Parts: sequence; C-alpha cells; structure tokens
Amino acid sequence: MANLTQSKKLDVCLIVKKHKKHNLKVINFLRRNKKIKLEVFIAKINSKINNRIKKKKYDFIISYLSPWIISERILKNTRIANINFHPGPPKYPGVGCFNYALYNKDKTYGVTMHEMSKQVDAGKILKVKNFKVSNYGLIKLIDKSYENMFEMFKSEMPKIISNQRIQTTKVRWGKKANTQKQFNNFLKINFKMKPEIIVRKLDAIYHSNFPDPVIEYGKRKFKIKPI
Repeated sequence: MANLTQSKKLDVCLIVKKHKKHNLKVINFLRRNKKIKLEVFIAKINSKINNRIKKKKYDFIISYLSPWIISERILKNTRIANINFHPGPPKYPGVGCFNYALYNKDKTYGVTMHEMSKQVDAGKILKVKNFKVSNYGLIKLIDKSYENMFEMFKSEMPKIISNQRIQTTKVRWGKKANTQKQFNNFLKINFKMKPEIIVRKLDAIYHSNFPDPVIEYGKRKFKIKPI
C-alpha cells in the first residue's frame, strides 16, 4: 500500500449500489472526514460504472455493497488502494453468501474488507469481522451483516486515510467466487429432493428483493411465492 500525502486532500471514489439507509451512513461518515474530497457514484442496473470513473485518477476507490466489477485498468490507475467491503466471510466469496451460509446451517458468519483485484473477491484480505448466528432468518442475517460491516468500515477506514499501516491478515479466501449462474442453479428445486432439503433451501433463499425460487418438473418450471 502506497504512502499517503498529507499536503492535499485525498481524492476518494465511493461506489454504492443503492441510495438506501446503509449506504447513506457510509456516505455521511466519509463526508465528515476533512482529509478527503469525496465523489460518490450510485451504480444502478445496467449502469456503465467503469466508463464513469475512468476519466479521473483517485487516491482510493471504495466499493461498498456494490456488485459492479471494476476493470483492472482502473484499479491499476488508483494511487493508493482499491478497497471492497464484502457482506460475507472469506468462506463465501461472490454471489449468494447469505444464502449458502443459512443453507449450510453455519453457526458463525462474518464480513470481509479486502483489496480489489482482477478477480472478484480474490484480493488480499485486510480485515474480517465475525459474529455468531443464532436462529437467524435471511432478513435478520442480512441486517446483522450490514450492521457489522458498517462498524468495521468506521473502525478501519479512518486508519487508512490517516496513513496508519494495516497489515493483511493470514486469512485466505475459501474458494473461487460463486457466480450469478451458480447462484441461479442453487435457487432451483426439484421433486427428487427430500422434503427437508426443500424446506431448508426455501428458508435460505426466499427474499422479496432476490430472484424467486424455482421448482422444476420435467421441462416445466414454477416460481414459488410465499403466502
């Protein structure tokens, strides 16, 4: 990680997915920092985020709750560091981290702060914040993850901005990042599955903001809606 220069404000690019309460807390927290000049990009569906940020060279690019993949060319252009906040533990890089953890009945969960690299969720891990999972449903797990991620953000980002050295951890990613295609396959349910597996999967995947679970029978497919 390069040394910071204190003679001028640092140019910081923050990329968030939606202008919702979780992201607003991050935006407002950074705006209060007198050492930085903040530029916020709210990436919407089909937005060409790389085209929007490639015109300027930043000291930091921070991705927070954003699924958009930043091109390697832009990452290499950053002066100091490219940091992503992943709402899952190193065990679950990529898409579907909440769902896989619930399906596997994990007793602990976590959030990860890492450097961005060419591959998704594969850069050096800077910090992991773990917490216990106790009879959590999907919505509660997501909310608890966002809460812990913001606490980690508040704790770690001021240190980086103030040029306090942060060592990478010895923790490594558990595997290659799960893709959207893999997650879509995970959403599929068929009648060959045991009833307890179907129920377990439904408990792990249903959320109004996520794609609906799909039951397949022969060549027919049915989306599942709660009642």
